[in-house]
Amino acid sequence: MDDSPQLQERIKLFEAALEPNDESGELDMKRIRELAFGGIPDHSLRALYWKLLLNYLPTNKKHWTKTLEESRKLYQTFKDELILDPAKFAAHTFEQETDKSQKEFDHPLNTAKTSKWNAFFQDKALLNEIDKDVRRTFPNLRFFTINPSYFTNQQALSLVEFRPDNTVILLPSPSDSKNNSNNKPLEILNYYTFNPKSHPEGDYQTHHYQAFKRILFIYAKLNPGLSYVQGMNEILAPLYYITSIDTNPHFSSFCEADSFFMFTNLMSEIRDNFCKPLDSSDLGVKGHMTKLNHLLQKKDFELWKNFEEKSLNMQFYSFRWLTLLLAQEFELNCIIRLWDSLFSDERRFEFLLYVCCSMMMSVRGMVMEESFAETLKLLQKYPGSIGMNELIDKAIILRNEDQLTDQQHSAERKLNNSNNNIGLKNSDEKKNLSKVKIKEEVVRVVEE
Repeated sequence: MDDSPQLQERIKLFEAALEPNDESGELDMKRIRELAFGGIPDHSLRALYWKLLLNYLPTNKKHWTKTLEESRKLYQTFKDELILDPAKFAAHTFEQETDKSQKEFDHPLNTAKTSKWNAFFQDKALLNEIDKDVRRTFPNLRFFTINPSYFTNQQALSLVEFRPDNTVILLPSPSDSKNNSNNKPLEILNYYTFNPKSHPEGDYQTHHYQAFKRILFIYAKLNPGLSYVQGMNEILAPLYYITSIDTNPHFSSFCEADSFFMFTNLMSEIRDNFCKPLDSSDLGVKGHMTKLNHLLQKKDFELWKNFEEKSLNMQFYSFRWLTLLLAQEFELNCIIRLWDSLFSDERRFEFLLYVCCSMMMSVRGMVMEESFAETLKLLQKYPGSIGMNELIDKAIILRNEDQLTDQQHSAERKLNNSNNNIGLKNSDEKKNLSKVKIKEEVVRVVEE
């Protein structure tokens, strides 16, 4: 772990932004967004920042405790009411069957809409569909394929942290930390390597995958108009991962409930991307692809023309980019860094278009002379040699260019209206005055 003074100072800035400026308890969200846009340096801080940026936690810190308690209690209610347990009503079915006075009773073959057995089997079909996608969610990442209980023979644990080098770091349980008379932070106990094939519980039966399925199932049940659509698991994965590795056990213990509400809030913004009837309309993902196509045409006409000549339809590669917020295009650590910027940007999905444009422009030297097949192959499996920070920096430049242009046009319109109002008779004098004022306005905007 990087313990450099620069990193520690940066962490202090992020922590200070989470403290209210006055007794009202209100946080400075502008400051929080500015900091988060450049990347959040700590996973526990990131979990808090994402909760704020996705409107799960209120901007008034005084309301955090109440919000979390109510939300977690509500999620438990969803689990109790929406996840049917056949053991609970199987006994009742037997009682009905033996009671000859009852004319009708519920049973596993009952297809009536009011039948709990019928509802159970329908839910089972939905869970099977979700399970297929859950199995494909970061299958090579140790975090998802291991169960914390696997290490209980080493020590009672409440948290397992997984590092990019495939080592597993075990942290003490809250009870152990309470017994620590010095009140020291949780310390690393040991390193272990883990082979998913040797997992005693079998593939895809881990705590994390089970929580994954519950979250997606409950969301589908609460949103019957949309239900579950393939790809939602990719949106959930980074959210669940970040909340799970929070080093504060008071948060990580409720990672399932917290990530459910974060996922629900994010889906409320991008649900049109998953609505098939809207796919071919401007409201759905087609509208976003059209905007991206126009943006590439404006920013790199030669590259755009090259794609057009190859008949490289943007739908072949950007549909997945835009629908899943690039969640399938990069390693998890890169996705997390990108989402820091996306979530902190109030026009987040507009910025996503600039990131996608940056991705295409960054590989222009690799694709200009290539065939249709090779170009498409590269865009569908984006090269890992191009760093995420590099792509984000380029996207910021592209966006700033457009913002400056918009500000220039706005300044011109204001000055033209001003000139008309003062009634300058000499057109040359009017033009000269406008040029001076526009130049002064542009300089002011750049300095800001």
